[in-house]
Amino acid sequence: MEKFDGNIKKKYRNSFGVGWEKALIPLIGPLRAIQICHKNRIYHRDVKPENILYKADRVVLADLGLSSFKGLFGRPTFDGEVHGTLEFIHPIRYNHNISDNVLKYSDIYSWYLSWFDIALGSLPLKVRGNPIQPNFYRDGSFLYEVYANTPEPIRNEIGYLFLNENFAVNLSVKLLIHKILQIYPSLLENNLINKCINEILSDVRES
Repeated sequence: MEKFDGNIKKKYRNSFGVGWEKALIPLIGPLRAIQICHKNRIYHRDVKPENILYKADRVVLADLGLSSFKGLFGRPTFDGEVHGTLEFIHPIRYNHNISDNVLKYSDIYSWYLSWFDIALGSLPLKVRGNPIQPNFYRDGSFLYEVYANTPEPIRNEIGYLFLNENFAVNLSVKLLIHKILQIYPSLLENNLINKCINEILSDVRES
């Protein structure tokens, strides 16, 4: 088994956040991994900094123990249960919606919160109340609390992808990268990051 130095949460545990752009650098590779999983109808369902491992030369997305695979007949593993880490699960999953779009969207949402956590040193909210209540997601309080503390321009450029339910369930890794590059075009100056971003954007099909 390959040995890593630890997870990125541990790496930055003494930090008050490294800033939005610097935090993106170790997270682009795992975002590419999420895209590859989604193309094969595999949904991680527990994306968080503790499951992103690093060593000197690379960063990887790990721990597929709670993942869901929809095979030829469209039946997911762990059907009927909500799995993951509470703070990183999108509330839309609490209604046991296991459609491909919702599972895909939830992974990307969890990746975004991981970016938030590393960039600022903490998550923007603590989950309160009973997320199983029918109005927990519909009243928007959870989502707006998440993005109320997000600095500009990320709130305007990326936040709306998650705030608009009709649009959000069609969110893809490729679309998210397009929005990120609008904010941080300088990412393309890093050869390794540039290569990974180009691989994401050049995918012909993204499920």
